[in-house]
Amino acid sequence: MQRVKVTLNYDDGTLEEVVLKPVSLVAAERHFKGSIPGMEGTLWAAHYQLRKEATFADWLESLEMAGDEAIPPSSATQSEPSPSSP
Repeated sequence: MQRVKVTLNYDDGTLEEVVLKPVSLVAAERHFKGSIPGMEGTLWAAHYQLRKEATFADWLESLEMAGDEAIPPSSATQSEPSPSSP
């Protein structure tokens, strides 16, 4: 599964980054009854994961800008060749 990092810039100048967990992506799939639709689905998953008190619509209004990017798996999850390998 691809990991997704969402960068959120709020109207008040604060910046927040979140790497979406599988539970948030699955919650978004269930909410949208299938595949996650573009930016709306990604932001919905971020809102879910961050457990914001504001409604999703109100929270969206507080954003100045948002972006997402796929990030590679961490090196801890990738298999490394053993030191004795030629």
